Amino acid sequence: MDLKTDNCFYGGITAFVSNGETIYFKHDGTLFPYTPKYIPTEGKMIFWNEEKPEDGINVTDMNGNVLFHKSGEADKNGYITTRIYPFNQGLAMADIAKFDENGNVLEYGYGFINTEGKFVTQPHYRGFYQSGVNNYKIFNDGGLASIMKGGKYGAVDKNENTRIPFVYDKIFTFQEGLAPFMKGDKWGVMDIYGNIVVDAKYQNITRFNGGLAIAHDGTRAIIIDRTGAEVKSLSNIDLSAYVQEVKMEDGTVLIYSNPPSDMLIYKSGTSYGYTKIDFAPALPTEKDVDSWAMDEVTKAIGNSLVPNELQNIYRENITREDFGVLLTQFLETYYNKTIDEIVLDKTGKTIDNFINEYPFNDAFTKEIIGPYALGLINGNGAGGFAPCDYITRQDAASLLARLARFVGDEGVEKIEATALADFSYVADYAKDNVKYVQSIKVMNGTGSGNFSPLGYYTKQQAFVTMNRLFEAVSK
Repeated sequence: MDLKTDNCFYGGITAFVSNGETIYFKHDGTLFPYTPKYIPTEGKMIFWNEEKPEDGINVTDMNGNVLFHKSGEADKNGYITTRIYPFNQGLAMADIAKFDENGNVLEYGYGFINTEGKFVTQPHYRGFYQSGVNNYKIFNDGGLASIMKGGKYGAVDKNENTRIPFVYDKIFTFQEGLAPFMKGDKWGVMDIYGNIVVDAKYQNITRFNGGLAIAHDGTRAIIIDRTGAEVKSLSNIDLSAYVQEVKMEDGTVLIYSNPPSDMLIYKSGTSYGYTKIDFAPALPTEKDVDSWAMDEVTKAIGNSLVPNELQNIYRENITREDFGVLLTQFLETYYNKTIDEIVLDKTGKTIDNFINEYPFNDAFTKEIIGPYALGLINGNGAGGFAPCDYITRQDAASLLARLARFVGDEGVEKIEATALADFSYVADYAKDNVKYVQSIKVMNGTGSGNFSPLGYYTKQQAFVTMNRLFEAVSK
C-alpha cells in the first residue's frame, strides 16, 4: 500500500492518502474506524459524501453519534450548506451556496455555526485563514479571525465585532500579536489593534515565530524582528530552504515563504549546517507594559521565565494555553531540565505516555500535557482543556499555589492573608489557594479590598506573579 501524508497527529489521529482515498490511523498504528473529511477537532468529526451531496452533512462525536445534521436540500431561500470546516473554540466556519438548475454556483458565503449547527453569524464572508496543522485555529491572538468580506480582508472576534476594518487585500492569522497583511501588491505587518508596525513594502512576509519572521523584498530574503528591523546577527542563515519562487505563465514571479523555525540552516563558506536560533527580543518599554509591572516583567524575562513567543501584547488577557506554557517554562528553568525529563523523574512515565492517553480533546502539546501529568492543571470537566479561554484570577491563583507546593515552599516567608470583601464569590475549590498566594506575597487584590476572582488575568500580571514565585522558592 502506497501511503502519503502531510498531516501531523491531532488527538491521536492522522490521515494518509492511498490511491486517492483518505485513511485514518490512530497513534498506535491501528485503523481509525471512521473517515471524516478532516482530522477531528474538539471531539467532533464532520462527514459528507461528495458523490451524494443530497444526503447532507453530519457532525458526530468521536463514537460516531450524530450531534447535528445539515440537510442537503435547499432551504426556503434556496441555499444549501455545502461544507463545514473543523471546530475551533466552539465554532466552525460553514459554507452555503445557491445553485442554478445546471449545478453552477450563483451565490455563496461563509458564516460561523455553533455546536448545535445553528448559524451565529450571517454567512456573508467570502474567505478566511486558519492557523496550525496539529493545533487548528480560526480565532488566534486577540481572539481575532482573519476574514474576507466585500472583496477585502479584515478581522472579527467571536461576537462578530469588526476589530480590523475590511480594507486589506489579505490578512494572515495573528500570531505573537502580529499578522502579515497585503495592501496593493506589497506586504507589511500589523498588530492586533490594527496599528501598522511594518510598512507594506515587501513582496512577502511570513508569520512570526519566536519574535522573528522572514521578509522578501523581491531581491533577497532577510530575517526581521517585531519592529521590522533586519536581524544582522542572523545574516549568515541560508534562507533558500524557507523561500520558494514560482514563475507563472505570464512571467510574473510569486514568492512563498515559511516562518523561521527554532533550528535554521546556516552557511559558512561553502559548508552548511544547522544552528539553534540565539535571539532575544528587545525588552518591553513603557508603551508595552504598565509602569507598576515594568520592573518585575523585565526580571521575569531576565530569569528565563518568559519564552520569546510570549513577549508581546503584555496588557492582553492570557489564555489557559499560554499559562500552561509559562508553567512549563518555570519548571524547566527551576529544575534546569526539559519538561520530558521532569515528568519522567516525578512520575516514572514518559510525557509521551501521558500524551497518548489524550486526557483532553482540544489540547495535545507538551506544554499542556506536561503540567497535567504533574498534577498542576486540569480540564474543564467536559472532556476539554479550553486552551483558548482566558484564565480567571481564581484559576491563576490555584495554578500558582499548586506550582509553589510542587517545587517546595518550605523556605518561603508567609504572612497572614488579607481579608477580601468579595471572598464569598471565590469558588470553593479556589478559596484556600487564593489565601495561600496572598500569604506568600505572590498575588494581591485588585483594589478596594477585592480580589475579583472571576476577572481575567493579563499576561503582564502572569509574568509578574511567576517571577515573584520563582524568586521566593529560589532563595
